[in-house]
Amino acid sequence: MENAPPRTTVPKASSILANELRTSIVRGKLEAGTPFPSEAEIIESSGLSRATVREALRLLETEGLIVSRRGPGGGLRVGQLDLQSTVRTIAVHLAMSEATLGDTFAFRRLIERECARLAAANATDEQRERLRKAIADEPHPLSEVIDFHDLIAECTGNEFFRVAQKIVVSIAGWHTPDEGLDDHDLVFAKAAHAKIVQRILDRDGEGAARAMDRHLEAFERIVADRGNLGRPVIRASAWS
Repeated sequence: MENAPPRTTVPKASSILANELRTSIVRGKLEAGTPFPSEAEIIESSGLSRATVREALRLLETEGLIVSRRGPGGGLRVGQLDLQSTVRTIAVHLAMSEATLGDTFAFRRLIERECARLAAANATDEQRERLRKAIADEPHPLSEVIDFHDLIAECTGNEFFRVAQKIVVSIAGWHTPDEGLDDHDLVFAKAAHAKIVQRILDRDGEGAARAMDRHLEAFERIVADRGNLGRPVIRASAWS
């Protein structure tokens, strides 16, 4: 008996409509807060049922692409995309796949080396000034140490690198407070940041990449010394 041809799944009308509406937001580069067509307007223009249109709008709301506001001046508006919600979705996948901190460091060192290299070539004058200020003061609290890495990624001029780095550093940031870093560790991190910034300011891409890798390697050793590299990338305590 011959094999039956694969069954073709026909997309639901609501999914097709959601794709069309999603495309209108992306291609139109609509800013957050921009008014969006109402349910009644979409029903009239599309000729689809109220149930289908509501399902499409629900999909967009779930993605954060649109928000519904009640009261005077309310209605549908373009939403403010939240990268952190994407980070959490990826974190759930990593937690369920039993990814470890060792896996995180392998990927993070790869990404952040290239971010440092690109920052040396592409940082604007305004960004270079922000980098100078980032290392000018006393050692920062942990949250600002993490912000420093976000700034490096911003300086790459490459949105893909910025988003990828933001995801991995955000996930790493959930476990970092559990590593018991003390004031000495933060002072050491700040000194490493100063070396990275100097290489970037010198437009020394290779030097910046090496300095970043040494910085992350030092942190990886701290985690390894505490026997944590084999632990899950997201611990139960992080979900709270």
